[in-house]
Amino acid sequence: MKVFFARTHANLNSLVALASALERHRGCEHMRIVPWRMDREPFPCLEDATDPVVVLWSFTTAYLIETAKKLQSVRSLLGKSSPVIMVAGGPHPTAAPEETLKMGFDYVIRGEGESSLPAFLLAIAQGRSPFSVTGVCGYDEGQLMLSRLSDPAPFEQIPPFAPRHKLAAMFEITRGCPMRCQFCQTSYIMGTTPRHRPVASIVEAISWAITQNHYDIRFICPDALAFGSITGRPNLQHIRTLFAQIRGIDPKIRIFFGSFPSEINPLSISPEALSLIREYCANDTIVIGLQSGSDRMLKRMHRAHTVKQVLSAIGQIVQAGFTPCVDLIFGLPGEGPEDLEQTFQVIHRLTDLGAIIHSHTFMPLPGTPWANQQPSEIPNAIIDELERLTGSGRHFGQWQRQRELNRRIATFRRYLKTSGVHA
Repeated sequence: MKVFFARTHANLNSLVALASALERHRGCEHMRIVPWRMDREPFPCLEDATDPVVVLWSFTTAYLIETAKKLQSVRSLLGKSSPVIMVAGGPHPTAAPEETLKMGFDYVIRGEGESSLPAFLLAIAQGRSPFSVTGVCGYDEGQLMLSRLSDPAPFEQIPPFAPRHKLAAMFEITRGCPMRCQFCQTSYIMGTTPRHRPVASIVEAISWAITQNHYDIRFICPDALAFGSITGRPNLQHIRTLFAQIRGIDPKIRIFFGSFPSEINPLSISPEALSLIREYCANDTIVIGLQSGSDRMLKRMHRAHTVKQVLSAIGQIVQAGFTPCVDLIFGLPGEGPEDLEQTFQVIHRLTDLGAIIHSHTFMPLPGTPWANQQPSEIPNAIIDELERLTGSGRHFGQWQRQRELNRRIATFRRYLKTSGVHA
C-alpha cells in the first residue's frame, strides 16, 4: 500500500501525529506516509502502482477552498476510473463530514485520526469494508454512512514524533479545553476535559528531536499554564518538572512556552508563573487571548475573564519583562458600535503598556455554537484605525485576508449544499 499526505505549511503536526500512530500500531509498522507538498509539487506519478493508493488530506475551514481546488485538480489528472482513495480529516471534515464528502472525497475520518487511521488502512489493505472503524464516514453503495467521532487518542502511547519517518514538529502537550468558547472548535472536537501528555513522553520526543537538530522547542496547548492541571489552575511544580527535565537533555535547547503557537489564559497569569517562564524559557513574548474589549461580548462568547482581569494580567506580564501579544477578533456576531468603541479604548490602554495587538476576523466554524452566525460588518472607521495601528508597529494580523476569505468560503459552502460530487 502507498500512503501519501497532502502537505501544506499548516498541517505538519497532523502528519507527525498520524505517522507516529502508524509506527506504533501492530500491523502498520511497515507502512510509511509519504509527504506530498500540494502547494508546490506535482502529484506523484502512480503509473506503476499495483497496490492500493491512499491520499490523506488534513485541513481547517480556512483551507477549505484551497483544498477543494487541489482535490479537483488531482481528480482531473487521475481520471474518473482511478482507484486512488482520497481521505479527509482534520477540524473541518470532522465537524462537516457530509459537506466534505460532497467535495469529492471518498472517506472522512472524524476526530483524532491516530485512533482510527491505522485500522482504516488495514481494512483497505485487506480488502475489508472500512465502515466498521469508528470515525469513518463515506458512501457505501450510494448510502451515506456517518459515524461518531473517533475515540480519543492515548497520549502516553503515541509520542509526538515519528523516528522511522524522521519527522518531528511542535509538541502538542494538551488536548481538550473546558472553556467552551462559542467560536472555537477545540472544546467541541477534542472534548472539555483536558488530556495532558506525560512528561516522560515529551522528554522522549525532544531527546529524539535534537538528534535531527531541532533545538527550538515549542508547544501546542489551549492554555500553556494549565499543562498537567486537573482543575485548570496552574500546577507550577509540574511545569517546573517539565522544564527541568528538558533542560537536562541538552543545554543548547531553547524552550518557548506561552508564545506562538500556544497562548495563556489571562486568569492563569501570576508573578510566580511568569518568573518560572523567565527562569527556563527563551521567549520574550507572552500570547494572551482577550478577543474583545467589551465585557458584553466576552460574556456572549463564553469567555471566563473580564476586560479588567486581562488588563491586570497584561500589567503583570509587562512587569515581568515580557512583551504581551494580545489576540482580538473583529466582526463578531452581534458586535455593535459601543462594543467596538470599548475595544479601541482597551487597545489604546494595551499599546500604551507596550502590548502588540494581533487581530483576526471572526470566521464561522462548523461544529461550534456560532457555526451558523454571520460575521458582522467592520465599519470603515475601524478599518482605518486598524491600518493606522499597523503603521505604528503595534498591530499585525491576517484580519483583512480573513474578511475576504469569509465571503469566498460562505459562497462555496452554499454551493456544496445544493451541488457537489455526491449530491
